[in-house]
Amino acid sequence: LTAINNNMAPKRHEYPCSKNEPSINDVYLLGKRIIGCHSSSSKTGKLTIGSSEDRLFRQSYGLSVAVVLEAWRLLQVHNLLPDGGCFYQLVWALHFMKYYEPELVLSAKFGADPKTFRKQMWPFIHALSELEYQVIIFDNCYKGDQQHDCLLSVDGTDFRINWTSKAFYSHKFKGCGLWYEVALNILTGDICWINGPFEPGKYNDLMIFRMGLMGELDEGERVEADDGYLGEAPLHVKCPKCLTSDPAKKKLKSRVRSRHETCNKRFKQWKILKEVYRH
Repeated sequence: LTAINNNMAPKRHEYPCSKNEPSINDVYLLGKRIIGCHSSSSKTGKLTIGSSEDRLFRQSYGLSVAVVLEAWRLLQVHNLLPDGGCFYQLVWALHFMKYYEPELVLSAKFGADPKTFRKQMWPFIHALSELEYQVIIFDNCYKGDQQHDCLLSVDGTDFRINWTSKAFYSHKFKGCGLWYEVALNILTGDICWINGPFEPGKYNDLMIFRMGLMGELDEGERVEADDGYLGEAPLHVKCPKCLTSDPAKKKLKSRVRSRHETCNKRFKQWKILKEVYRH
C-alpha cells in the first residue's frame, strides 16, 4: 500500500471531501485518498464510465460514484444518517464490505484508531441495511408492465455463516449458510422481493416460495424460475420442464434465468457476502 510505503496512513483531516455535500469529483478524490493511492493534488483523470478512474473506484468500493452519492442522498432523505456521521465514514463502510478485511488492517490503512474505526463504520452498515425498506419495493414488479402474466423471476441464494448445524447445511457450498429468496422484475431488473433468512437444510426453494411469494401474486400471475419450483408449475410457475412450456420461448426464458444468476453472482462480489460471515 502506498500509505504503508510512506510509513504513514492518510489521516482523516487530510481527506478531501470531509464535507457532507460532495460532488462527483470530490468522491473520486476521497476514494483514492482513503486507499492511499493519491497525493494531495486535486487533479483526476477522466470521470467517465469505464475510465481508469471509474474502474479503480468500483474495484475499491463495489459501486459507481453515482450510486454512492445516491445512497448518501437516500440516507439523508429518510433520516437514516448516524448521529454525527460523515461522508467518508460511508466510504469506509463500503470498502470494508467489499473486501471484508480484518478491522485492525483497515483501520491502519485508513489512519484511524481501531476502536474509532469500528464505532464510526458499523452504524453506516446498519443504516444501509435499513434502506432495504425504501429501495426493495414489491410494487416495482409492475414497472414496464405490458399486461403479461409473468412479471418476476425468482431464485434462492445462500450465504456462508460460521455455524455447525445440520439445519443450516447448504449443499451449494458444502457448509453452513443462510438461504434467501430473491425476485427480480423481468423487464427492468429491479429487486422487488427478498425473503429470508431460512435454514437451507430444512427448507428448499419450493417450500419457501409457497410460504411467502406465492401468496403475493395476483390472480393468474406466474413467476419465471428453474426446475426447483416445478411443483407449482404451470399454475404459479413457468420453468423449463413444465409440460406447457413453449419451445419457441426457450431461449428468451433462459436469458431471464441467466440474468437472475448474474444478480446472485453480484451479491458475492461483496466479500462480506461471499466469505464466511464472522461478525
